Amino acid sequence: MFKTFSTLLLLVAAMLSTPSLHAESEDKAIATFLSTEGDMGYIKEANGPVQYIFKLTNTGNAPLVIIDVKPSCGCVAADYPKQPIAVGDTVDVRVIFDPTGFRGAFTKDVTVKTNGKKRRTTLQLIGSVIPKD
Repeated sequence: MFKTFSTLLLLVAAMLSTPSLHAESEDKAIATFLSTEGDMGYIKEANGPVQYIFKLTNTGNAPLVIIDVKPSCGCVAADYPKQPIAVGDTVDVRVIFDPTGFRGAFTKDVTVKTNGKKRRTTLQLIGSVIPKD
C-alpha cells in the first residue's frame, strides 16, 4: 500500500512540474486592438483609395510579432510593422481600400496572424461607396 501511494505521489509531482500545465506562468504576447471594426463612412469612388488605421497594443508580457496580414480581397491592402512590438507599445495597422468598381455598402475582412495568445484576429472594414457619375 505504501509503495502504491509513493508511486502515485511521485506521478502527481511529475505532472505538476510539467511546463505545459503551468501555461498561466508562461510569457505570452497578447494582441489587443482598440477596435476590430473600421467604419469608413461614405467614400467617393472618384477620390480613389482610402485608408483606415487600426490601433494594436501588446498587452501581454512578451514581444508581439505580426506574422501576416491577409485581406479578404484584392481591393484591400495592409501595411503593418515587421519588427517585434514591445510589451505595452501601440502600433498602427494601416488598411487601404480601393473603391474602384464598387457601388453601395461594403464589408471587407482582414485577418491578422500573430505569435500572441490569440493567434488570429479578424478586422472588418465597413462603409458605402458613392459611385462616379
